[in-house]
Amino acid sequence: MKRDQEILDEESVGYHSTDYNAEVRTAFAKQYLAWKARGWKKEDFLVFLSEAGFSVPERTLTRWVAAVKQHGVAVSTQYDTGRPRMLSEEAIHIVVGYVSRG
Repeated sequence: MKRDQEILDEESVGYHSTDYNAEVRTAFAKQYLAWKARGWKKEDFLVFLSEAGFSVPERTLTRWVAAVKQHGVAVSTQYDTGRPRMLSEEAIHIVVGYVSRG
């Protein structure tokens, strides 16, 4: 059983598109938009990327392009997760000023 798991781990490829940073993802999406503006096909763009050594699934490229059209970037580098702040920006500045003077 353990040997089977080792073989499976060696054969698993994973998603290479997750290795690309946010700027590269945005660049690929913008390059595709320029490619599409020339009337060229998405499949040809994906082959072009693949020949250049970049593995990007079609669905992933589609998601990046949609995000670029909507937000200007393929993936957000800002995270709005977690609990809401207890203090406003103004209240934080007041507290910092009070602590600094004390």
